[in-house]
Amino acid sequence: MSGPIYEVPYWNTYKYNQFRQVSEPLSARDPEVTKKFYNFHEFGANLLQHLFNREAPHFDQSEVTPEQRWIVEAFNGLKDSPAFDSLAEACQANYYNSMVALECVMPEIVNRLLQVEEELEDGSGAREMGESGNEDMQEMADQMGDKAQRMADAVKDAMGKAAAIDKKLAHAKSEINEDQKMFGQMPRGTESTEDGDPTDLAAMRELSKLLRNGYKWKNMLKLVGRINPTMRAKVKKSKSKSEVPYGSIDDVVPGDGLKNLTPSELALLTLNPAVFTARLAAKELMQYKLSSKVKLEHGPLVILLDSTGSMSGERELWAKAVTWVLFQMARLQKRDCAIIHYGNGPLKTYNFKARDKNLSIQEIYECFHYFRSDGTNWERPAFDEAMKMIETDKTYKKGDIIFITDGGCDFGRDGYSRKAGDKDFATWHVEFEKRRKKTGASIFTILIEGDADELKHVLRTEDPVLDIRHLNDSTAATIEDKLFGMLA
Repeated sequence: MSGPIYEVPYWNTYKYNQFRQVSEPLSARDPEVTKKFYNFHEFGANLLQHLFNREAPHFDQSEVTPEQRWIVEAFNGLKDSPAFDSLAEACQANYYNSMVALECVMPEIVNRLLQVEEELEDGSGAREMGESGNEDMQEMADQMGDKAQRMADAVKDAMGKAAAIDKKLAHAKSEINEDQKMFGQMPRGTESTEDGDPTDLAAMRELSKLLRNGYKWKNMLKLVGRINPTMRAKVKKSKSKSEVPYGSIDDVVPGDGLKNLTPSELALLTLNPAVFTARLAAKELMQYKLSSKVKLEHGPLVILLDSTGSMSGERELWAKAVTWVLFQMARLQKRDCAIIHYGNGPLKTYNFKARDKNLSIQEIYECFHYFRSDGTNWERPAFDEAMKMIETDKTYKKGDIIFITDGGCDFGRDGYSRKAGDKDFATWHVEFEKRRKKTGASIFTILIEGDADELKHVLRTEDPVLDIRHLNDSTAATIEDKLFGMLA
């Protein structure tokens, strides 16, 4: 089989093959188009290389085989469109972006290729035999070369008439830009932050679809963008409370990971790709095993998020936007973070550990999409559960509680929190204060467009309360500074 038209690193070929297996639009049409063009995957790897590196394929006509001529024509058809270069620029040397672009554009390219009536076979064997003096093989090679040229001409004609490709190119750029805005706000440690390396491409594409179709989620992220445009810069300036070594080499072990390869394996990738591929398949590549320890810069956070009926609508949106900012802050500062949705029944808890380098995007989406819309009970089980985590889970030892609420809690109805004057509530509160004193836990309250009157029954006088009212752009612009002032 002939080699690539221009030098495509093994890494990019591997990435393309990985991508086409998880991409539904490509895998669905793959058998059909590879039957007609046996070297179609060669074209796909070259196209991915161009989108990722913005390298114009340097076609040396003396080295282009007859079977590769159609690839040259297909590339020329794409390069004639200004939208193609603009799309490559938008990919920003990012594998995920490049693959999104490929997934958007390739189906239309495939449609054009399938217009070609004939099928293309590999003629390299016949040419080699013909060069050795075999006249029959030489004649066969000539026939296959003529056929390959006809197919190249047909591809050129199909690509030249493909006005729909221009629209697909523009759509792909738009989709990449939208993804970048959404994924740019994802917290540290999700699949989308691995330097563009799609460790879980299928999950990221699924999240992209969820974000695009989730009205509540999209509005929350828009609000987040207004609240914390300078989050990373501020976190870098915040002081560390404690540090432990991290990222040190624990051992050298065999495996199929590609991120921490030893220098000898990297050299093998260049010198003998075939052996490298075999060792990769056998999970025998030597790689560094790094220490799982990370810097622990601040104490853990236990966020109690009001998920009751009175929070429905705009309050829910703002409460989750503030929670998202706190979540980002926790990830950037390497804090463990638990988010507990509370109401008047069983709690829904999401636990995000600082040492988890690859968070589940699906779990993050579920956490911020979840909403109970029932009654309110602050002390049981909300505060009890938060205190229990701090007392019994070593991860949350010395943690603090972030209490997000609209202040609505009916202390006068059975089935909800008890009356502030009731013996039952008083006994609970005395015990709760003992637990707070023993653990040293602080409580920071964020009041969302609500009344603070009921808070006095649970909080201490000195407990800080951030009162967020007038839910507008002006308010959003001040929230980040206030959160840092409260927690940093």
